[in-house]
Amino acid sequence: MPEELQQTEAVGKGEKLRYIVLTGNESILMREALERRSWWAPAKEGAASWNLWFGGNGQKFDFSKFPGTARARQVVNRLEAHREVCTKSGLAANLQRCRVALRGQPMAWAPETYVLAGRGGDKAALDRFKAAYAAHAEQGRTTWIVKPTSLNRGNGIEVFNDLKSLLAHVDGKPATSSWVVQKYIERPALVDGRKFDIRAYALVTPDCQVYLHREAYVRTSSTPYNLTDLSDKAAHLTNDAVQKKLDSYHQYEDHCKMGMEQLQAALGPGYDLQGRVWPVMREAVAAVFGAALPRMNP
Repeated sequence: MPEELQQTEAVGKGEKLRYIVLTGNESILMREALERRSWWAPAKEGAASWNLWFGGNGQKFDFSKFPGTARARQVVNRLEAHREVCTKSGLAANLQRCRVALRGQPMAWAPETYVLAGRGGDKAALDRFKAAYAAHAEQGRTTWIVKPTSLNRGNGIEVFNDLKSLLAHVDGKPATSSWVVQKYIERPALVDGRKFDIRAYALVTPDCQVYLHREAYVRTSSTPYNLTDLSDKAAHLTNDAVQKKLDSYHQYEDHCKMGMEQLQAALGPGYDLQGRVWPVMREAVAAVFGAALPRMNP
């Protein structure tokens, strides 16, 4: 919890700051963190007066009623038009804008990405993807990952290594649906033979400053990586919703999570997280928000 939120006039008068935490991702963690802070208390249901509003699963917030000033002492974990970076389709569109802005310069921190529509969708987008698939296939790289734009927690994600099956999967969906199709990283870095990803938090201030929190955390798979079996989602997806269903969930790391220092130790000296990976993470965040912020209103 930011130190600034601890020192307020309300606390000085003996009053408590009030919070609303809606059910969703990380809501239990947020409530536990707030309950440990004696100067915070939950707002009554339906209360119009509060200091913190937290929605963890994309719940809508009415920004027309939000003062958006420091004097109001209100904090919301939302940005207007946050879909620009918080949805798969929005992020894919901004990745494309990044590529255009770089004018052909390499963007190694992001996989090649396309957005395809369901049955009878955008033919031009489909043709661009087919051309990219063919180019990669000539180099022996045929594995792609397909994600529905409207779901989370690993739901609906599939991995394919042949074009016919991939297109049949997308074409079998409603024309109103959309799908993010990305080149799969076929030879990823592994922790003891298992996949992992790094989750880092970015803070966007009202004056459009972007800060990247150094205390990132790592999600791991509890199933060995196996490119020959694309149907085993546990080997390819590190989503907690996928991993927690397995008996091996706690076999390697507690809750399949580790810190950056643990990751560095597991990867060994061949990987310099602070010297090489962290700067690329900063570059990626700067590029994405550089493309997205003109379409947002923080």
